[in-house]
Amino acid sequence: MIDQRTYAPPAGGLWHYRDTLAWSGPSPLQPSNRAAVEFDPVSGRASEVNMTWRFKSLSKGYRIQIAKDRNFNQLVTDIGSAWSGPFYTPFDYDNPALIIPPGGGMVKDRNGSTWVVHALEAGHPYYWRVRVRNVLPGDAISSPWSYGETFIIMEGLRVTSPYYGPQLLYPENGCGCACDAPVAFSWSPFKTTGEYKFELSENPDMSAPLVSTEINTTAYAYKGAVKCNSAYYWRVMATQPAPSEWSAVFSYKVGYAGQAAVPAEKVPLTKTPLFAWVMIAIGLMFIIAMGIIMVAITRASRSG
Repeated sequence: MIDQRTYAPPAGGLWHYRDTLAWSGPSPLQPSNRAAVEFDPVSGRASEVNMTWRFKSLSKGYRIQIAKDRNFNQLVTDIGSAWSGPFYTPFDYDNPALIIPPGGGMVKDRNGSTWVVHALEAGHPYYWRVRVRNVLPGDAISSPWSYGETFIIMEGLRVTSPYYGPQLLYPENGCGCACDAPVAFSWSPFKTTGEYKFELSENPDMSAPLVSTEINTTAYAYKGAVKCNSAYYWRVMATQPAPSEWSAVFSYKVGYAGQAAVPAEKVPLTKTPLFAWVMIAIGLMFIIAMGIIMVAITRASRSG
């Protein structure tokens, strides 16, 4: 049997092949069917998540997505995206896997490429899927997505140990801000750090950041325009004199709590038509006339 990984065909020949990835993608193995992922009793965060799928058709590079919804609109991470970097290359081609460290963190493939996976929420279901982006002969082939599998993080203890990296202070995680209010971010000093990197994004996976800048203070004021009724995400890491890990990712909502009340519309007064005033005047005159007649009849009856 010819090993396609090492076989070099002779030059000048006419070759054909059958695309076995055109109609179906890889098959997820675990975690699946809302499998429960245990928590770390020390930190209270999710323990290691081992994601595996079946090797197919000399696949080499992959793209893996994790989301909070089955339609993959609320992405938590997108590893190996064609738009944000290289594909993910597993250490073992025959047994591809992605290992997310406890509490989230950095994942690395056999080529040295890295991605950051944020901490997953306890008690929340997650959906994941995978597709091929590259095969061992070197062809850039993109397969369809696999079907989506699910897992859930078990409820754990309250987090008692802090995340590595700076500790975020304000705005508090999940708080609300007014649409037209400038937002000032702050975090606690990290050891002997003299410089920090601040990032702000509209995406929970921190892709396509609106701001990615390095500053030498523990605060940053964002004066750019924001969208009402939208969520924003931010994080900080130390860069000098030595880099730290990223902080936890905090979010805040614009246009929810703290949003200025919208003044009610003024209802214009409806003008009374002229004929209505005429009818009202006639009615008043009739009432007055009837009153005068009744008084006259009363006096006549008394004098008689």
